[in-house]
Amino acid sequence: MTTLTPLLSSCNRNAPQRPIDRSVLEAAAHWYVHLKSGTSNAADRSKFERWLDEDELHRRAWSLVQRMEQHLGNLPASLALPALKNVQTQRRATIKALSLLIASGAGGWLTYEATPWRSWAADYRTQPGHQKAIQLADGGVLELNTDTAVDIRYDNSIRLMRLHQGEIMIKTAPDISSETRSAPRPLIVETPQGRIRALGTRFSVRTHDDTTHVAVFEHAVEITPLDMQGQPVRIEAGQQADFSTMKIGNAHTIERNQEAWTRGMLVAVDWRLEDFLAELSRYKRGRIQCDPAIADLRVTGAYRLDDADLILDSLTTSHPVQVKYFTRFWVQVSAKT
Repeated sequence: MTTLTPLLSSCNRNAPQRPIDRSVLEAAAHWYVHLKSGTSNAADRSKFERWLDEDELHRRAWSLVQRMEQHLGNLPASLALPALKNVQTQRRATIKALSLLIASGAGGWLTYEATPWRSWAADYRTQPGHQKAIQLADGGVLELNTDTAVDIRYDNSIRLMRLHQGEIMIKTAPDISSETRSAPRPLIVETPQGRIRALGTRFSVRTHDDTTHVAVFEHAVEITPLDMQGQPVRIEAGQQADFSTMKIGNAHTIERNQEAWTRGMLVAVDWRLEDFLAELSRYKRGRIQCDPAIADLRVTGAYRLDDADLILDSLTTSHPVQVKYFTRFWVQVSAKT
């Protein structure tokens, strides 16, 4: 199988960029499938290299293909591209690859949008059940919780993070470049619902379907919903709030052990079983289904997040429940018979 060429140059995210039209995306999808098919030769390879060098748009389209390939490599085999045994299957695979590229917005992928592609192509990602810590350029620390995708862009005027999905914890640091500037650069977190500005703080941000949740552990933040008129709303240490594109909910007190995930733990105190399983499902691929008959059972305990299946197994010894695996990705928790 042919090894795909690394991207020759990176996109400058701060500069205006031409959109990638469909024909370029289609060509990139064709090259991807052809080079992966095992039927390409040295002449094909040279032709591909020339195509890649012809235009910066070609290189950007190929960058999208490579990021798409990384995503496909993490899927179950049954959901990935089909075996490329003949022209017909290669054509179907090309159409499938192109459809994923088109899902990026036909080349406008650098525009911030809340689409699955934005998560697949993010600068930093974690898989379900994994966490990651990143040392930021200004000395701060960014922690990614399970199934999280975030872009980071620091330039001359702003320190910006774009959270596409999942949950992050940020411990900010003073802007180390502020000595050469008239004012420190603001640190902003963007989500599909709006912006959070850090005010020398430690805080977490978590996305939901239509809302963003912010919890402040030190100092304060300012929240500005995308479509809300008026001044930003300040949330102080020890408080948390949800906001949509139009409004901000009432601030209320942070729950104890709410940031336990940064220590690799899930801590529940008198949680409904259904709520506990919903939270646990974030740390496991697929779906954990709770039988409504046992939804109100109470769960209390501290659990390590590095093995969701082990947590499910422990529930069968501490509660009157049984766990049934229909597939690796579909689990049902029901009353013990």
